[in-house]
Amino acid sequence: MFPPLTMKTPAAMHRRVGRARLAWVGVSAFTLMELLVVVALVGILATAIGVSLANGSNGPSLDGAQRNLMAMLQAAKSTAELNGVPARFIVYSDQNSGDSSTSTLTNGRKLRFMGVIVQAKDPVTGVPLQNTWQAVNSGAYLPGGVYFMPQNSGTFAKNVPSGMSSVLTQGTALGPAIGTMQLPYPVTQARELDANSEYYYFIEFSPNGFLSNPQTPQANVVLAAANLLSDSQIDFQGSLNRMVSGVQVRLFGGIVPFRERRDITGVQ
Repeated sequence: MFPPLTMKTPAAMHRRVGRARLAWVGVSAFTLMELLVVVALVGILATAIGVSLANGSNGPSLDGAQRNLMAMLQAAKSTAELNGVPARFIVYSDQNSGDSSTSTLTNGRKLRFMGVIVQAKDPVTGVPLQNTWQAVNSGAYLPGGVYFMPQNSGTFAKNVPSGMSSVLTQGTALGPAIGTMQLPYPVTQARELDANSEYYYFIEFSPNGFLSNPQTPQANVVLAAANLLSDSQIDFQGSLNRMVSGVQVRLFGGIVPFRERRDITGVQ
């Protein structure tokens, strides 16, 4: 037999609906603490976006440039370790603007083009050849608007901020690990240093992966936004007010990225 039907009064139905409604509100509503957390997160995101916009549009380009730079430095270090001979990270630094047929290419490379070379060996004896190098790769460019910052202003770089501690400098005052060299690049075959070739800055790794000069405790490679002027000069005016980044190469082969000026030795 079926159980007897019972009729619920309107008051009972109202109480049941009320309890259901209260239960739903209790499960789904935000607490005051949760709302405060959400408001705080929105504030943090808004601040981050504001800082990014204030720093200009070079943030993503500098990030990509820094990653490419680290990869190239790591390639130079690994090449030296694997081949048992010195390898160099190089940056195009030729001061000539080039003739009408090559000036666009030359100016486009200035402080933007980098690569890796390794000391060549005698193909028969395997003995390292003095002053003879060959390319490990075909080189790569930094993103548009991003340049390697040299140590000082010069023929093709102006308004370089002081105190940036960059190791990219003319001459070999910092010893055999850092300096300039002249070599046709890229070259698939071993080539000796050529005084008629274009200039490159270099940082050298020894076969154990360390900087070649033990008197050089670290080497800062600084990246910054800059402008290529019509007279083929690269203008770093205002770079300190923009974002900078780069990589610090340490004596024992450590490759450490930085994104703040205070992370660079000698810069506050």
